Amino acid sequence: MNREDIIRMAQEANFYESEISNAEDSFVHFATLVAAAEREDCAKVLDEMADYMESEMEPSEAVAWVRSKAVSIRARGQV
Repeated sequence: MNREDIIRMAQEANFYESEISNAEDSFVHFATLVAAAEREDCAKVLDEMADYMESEMEPSEAVAWVRSKAVSIRARGQV
């Protein structure tokens, strides 16, 4: 996600152009923090997956379990 993406998303969220112009650096900083937190949460899911797979699963079960985690991650974004 780059600066232009963040501005486009602010526009899609119906912020006024003047609000975006006046607070552009704040929008970018906030979006950067949110993205970093989301990446960390996703990384934790992958760590959990690796730990669980090593201790509890047969290799044949692994793919379905990993796919279920992908579904869980995607569901987090639905409001």
